[in-house]
Amino acid sequence: MSNKKLLSCVLAAAMVSTVGIAAGCNKDSGEKLAAPEISVTGNVITWNAVENADGYNVYEGETSVSSQTECSYTITQTTPGTYRYTVVATSTDDKYSSSDKSNTVEYTVPAGDTSTKLAGKIYLVGDSTVCSFNDNYYLPRYGYGTQLFNYINCDANQISNLALSGRSSKSFVSESNYTTLKNSITAGDYLIIGFGHNDQKTDIYTNPNGDKDTEGSFQNSLYTNYVKMAKDKGATPILCTPIVRLNENNDYSGSSGHIVGQVAVGKPGGDYAKAIRDLGAATETTVVDLTALTKADYTASGSAKASDYHCWTATKGGVRDGLDKTHTNRYGAKMNAYHFANAIMQSENPLKANIRTDMAKPDHDTEYAASINKSYVEPNYQAPDLTKRSGLWNTVKAEGWYGSAFGDVGGATAVTATNFTVKQLSNTSFSVGNTNGKGKIASGGDGIACVFRQLDPNRNFTITADVALTGVATSASKQSAFGIMFRDEMYIDTYNASVNGNSAIAGGYTGSSDTANFVYNYQRLDGKLDITASKTGAGTVFAQNEVYKLEMVKSDRTITCKVIATDGKEYVSSYKDVTYTGVDTEYVYLCLFATRGIVATFANVNYVEGSISGGA
Repeated sequence: MSNKKLLSCVLAAAMVSTVGIAAGCNKDSGEKLAAPEISVTGNVITWNAVENADGYNVYEGETSVSSQTECSYTITQTTPGTYRYTVVATSTDDKYSSSDKSNTVEYTVPAGDTSTKLAGKIYLVGDSTVCSFNDNYYLPRYGYGTQLFNYINCDANQISNLALSGRSSKSFVSESNYTTLKNSITAGDYLIIGFGHNDQKTDIYTNPNGDKDTEGSFQNSLYTNYVKMAKDKGATPILCTPIVRLNENNDYSGSSGHIVGQVAVGKPGGDYAKAIRDLGAATETTVVDLTALTKADYTASGSAKASDYHCWTATKGGVRDGLDKTHTNRYGAKMNAYHFANAIMQSENPLKANIRTDMAKPDHDTEYAASINKSYVEPNYQAPDLTKRSGLWNTVKAEGWYGSAFGDVGGATAVTATNFTVKQLSNTSFSVGNTNGKGKIASGGDGIACVFRQLDPNRNFTITADVALTGVATSASKQSAFGIMFRDEMYIDTYNASVNGNSAIAGGYTGSSDTANFVYNYQRLDGKLDITASKTGAGTVFAQNEVYKLEMVKSDRTITCKVIATDGKEYVSSYKDVTYTGVDTEYVYLCLFATRGIVATFANVNYVEGSISGGA
């Protein structure tokens, strides 16, 4: 070989070597780098930093789309289709060779929506897992009916969500919303039916056993009142089994999956979801099995991750608190609406033509963050220490009962034995209140004297008492009240003008001009006095020596209040599906109280503890 040819070969070899090093290529020899572990969230791929690697090649299929040093890559693909990505770790150090390809992740760019726009209307009936709310919680409640618009090609006014919290398929029929449904639904419309959470409750019970022709059965209630009614109108009914209740042990074989034992004497238990599936098969009605779909989702996710779907009433020290295992937040509601839409797409129901073909599964990070109430303010609250009884009301010693005067009671120095009466007369008799006008039940807060019990919020109970107004001052003309109060948050002998946690009251109230003159039974909801379910009394003010009989019953998430007035007339109001753990997330409180010019003597007080609640 001539010197000229030898020189050319040497130069060529040098050039190849230089180009290879400049490009960051590795020789086949050397220790192989570990392969990255990659994941995708939204359109961002991330991976762990690989030891001794100083670069990464990102592949879309077999095509390299990026050579970089960062441990994340943003996908910019916009053409509809499904794409597969891998990452290879590289090094410019000759001691190391490139890794094998990582695991593969997929990213789908959906095609544009090709669905048909809905022609008629969609009506929804059901319970709290379907309906809308107006909560002030940290992660407020949303039913899946509020999120269906995301997956259906329609205008907002084409979906009419008539669902109501706390109702069963039986009790809903007595509501004005049912009348609206019957008067409005017409040929070409759809009716989505979402009951099953509350049909196991004693007072609004339907039997999960029996077929559509069995009087009193769940199937008969669904068929007669909804399925047949819709079909007779020329509309298309769609049955939904109930979503599961979150179970921390991932056990959905019992009541969390709506398979319940005997409810009461003469009210057998059974499988409510199965009853819906059986009714669908018997009547050729589409069934969306949300019980199975949510069970599979929750089981695969695990209870800790699945709790992100649910309402949390509060925070404590910045950490979410007060988990509601029944109700979903907006993210959970949107996921359940997605499950519904996806199931319809797999069915033969004509609504499938209106399901958006570009729908995507809700993204956890985006949707969970969007579900947090941006206006939420953590309360400055600590539950009372019941190992330390009040020093002012030392006659109150009956087991489980404690004395207090608290709230908007007239100032920081107003809590005294001169201003308030809190006495135990016997183990079943107490005298509480004042005659000097201190305290009040106002539109924005409470100030009361009381004896109280601390309870498990899931515990059912019944309490009755005979009440005599043994002291009525001239100040008892407005914002005055007495009764049995079931409430969130409790303070012992504390002035606090902002005590306005949720409460339900069996008793009497005479309001200021901006509320009501005289009512029996009322509640405080989201900080505000609410008399919409109250019963108007015959008088306008309280009178000395009036006597009343009071009763309050807690059955799951329904509080029923009863007053039998001096004239023998009976007044009953029910408060359904209210959360009483928005401030005190661990306990609720039962008070015998009076305020603002009234001293009430509670006699024959009988508290009967019931079973643990089955939820909403």
